[in-house]
Amino acid sequence: MANQPSAILPAVPAVVSRSRARTIRFTLALTLAIFLAGMLVYTTFSAASPERFPSQLAVTAQPEQTYRVGGRVQFDSASRPGGILKFRLGNPGKDGADGKVVGKTITITYAGTVPDTFREGRDIIIDVKRSSDGTTFVGQGNSLLTKCPSKFNGEDMNADTGPVDKTSAQQSVEQAK
Repeated sequence: MANQPSAILPAVPAVVSRSRARTIRFTLALTLAIFLAGMLVYTTFSAASPERFPSQLAVTAQPEQTYRVGGRVQFDSASRPGGILKFRLGNPGKDGADGKVVGKTITITYAGTVPDTFREGRDIIIDVKRSSDGTTFVGQGNSLLTKCPSKFNGEDMNADTGPVDKTSAQQSVEQAK
């Protein structure tokens, strides 16, 4: 009686054919790969912190919470009292390009490593916390990044003088030869 087929369950073959086994393995491997890819995408996007503008932080920032802010260092604002960099940051783009400020700016103090390309008028990204008194933002150590102007506005840039005149650059190369 033990070997008789059950009326409830259909008979299952004891051996699965090779082609059927390959199909099952492939389906399981593909399912696992899709699941792992989905988890990778999920963790990538859930861990990202959005970049905010200075005008947004001036209004909405909470004390002691870390924010990533991107903006333009305002002209005539950078100083180093006591070895700590202090500067004003405005919205990126046209803001501050001609010395005029559009929107609110924030004051940042920073004690970390300052990149060689840091200058007034440059766009930067930095991680900051609003100070407990609420008047300034404190840059987090070694989080200051400068954006290279030539990569973001399509112009060839000289770090000290601005846009490069291609004819004068070519003349300089020829004179150096």
